Amino acid sequence: MKSIKALVFGIISTLVVVGCKVPKTANEKAFHEQQWKRANIHSYEFLFRINCFCGPETIGPHRIEVRSDTIYAVNGAPFNPAKNYIRLMTIPDLFRFIRESDGRNPFRKSVQYDSIYGFPKSLYYDFDERIADEEIGYIITEFQPKQ
Repeated sequence: MKSIKALVFGIISTLVVVGCKVPKTANEKAFHEQQWKRANIHSYEFLFRINCFCGPETIGPHRIEVRSDTIYAVNGAPFNPAKNYIRLMTIPDLFRFIRESDGRNPFRKSVQYDSIYGFPKSLYYDFDERIADEEIGYIITEFQPKQ
């Protein structure tokens, strides 16, 4: 009887572990995007850093406040996209950036996702190994959902 219980426990444990693993295939980004959508978060704030061959005013960090899926404020000031030349993004914008960038067949890429909400927390794309300084990266930290 003990061996049957041990066998059943082993099978259930294996299924739980296998069922919880994130796929490491082309479906990984779709998995995480669905995780983000299921979280149903539309208002939040986070710290956004841009890794590029740019000046410090571009690199940041930029504290971004999003309300109803739209950037509301940056570093405490109301956001005016007409006056802003930096490409600041919401979480859905980052997912769109990943899809578009993957479509360009980058030379090198790295994307890491948040384990709780599924948003991309670190991205890096090098589109052409022959061109210097065209790489781009984004780092998202201090994410906080808002009511």
